[in-house]
Amino acid sequence: MDAVSLSVQMWLGSMFVYSAALKLAAYSQARRAVAAHQVLPPRAATVFGVALPWLEATAGSLLLLGVVHPGPPLTRLGSALGAVLGATFAYGTAHVLVHEREVPCGCTGNDFVSVSKVTLARAGCVLGASVFLLASPIGRSDLVPWAVVVAVAAAAAAPAALVAGRDLVRRLRRRQVERLHARADLQLH
Repeated sequence: MDAVSLSVQMWLGSMFVYSAALKLAAYSQARRAVAAHQVLPPRAATVFGVALPWLEATAGSLLLLGVVHPGPPLTRLGSALGAVLGATFAYGTAHVLVHEREVPCGCTGNDFVSVSKVTLARAGCVLGASVFLLASPIGRSDLVPWAVVVAVAAAAAAPAALVAGRDLVRRLRRRQVERLHARADLQLH
């Protein structure tokens, strides 16, 4: 495997891990974002919204494992799944843009960024990188040690841990405030 293919594979794998981890950290928002695109019927959108982070995690894991495991099967499976996801993202984004709706992107599990032409370009990059890897010759890849791949995957998932930790602290603070209000109400009565 040449350096370009290896770099694309590492980037795409870590990007999928990053995106999946952030969607899992904000699972309900990510599911709502899929439904908001209005591409699928409501039940199908719910199923796809639930499955999407796990499909991304699978694609990312296969691509990253394909860097250290000899032979092409993992890389080919990860690339094929990446191409399907990239095409799906591009279609959903184009659908929203054509219908001129304001819809949360959901790319990283948040509701703050709306679908835009940039979203379409990102989907095109995912699709293009996946197709590039499918078309690339894949040989033994003993170029990258396990420790590097684990470090890349951990770095890609780290933002999700920060989001999950922040959300946990917010929930704990909210509960603490609710308890204080409940105690104050009891003391007043």
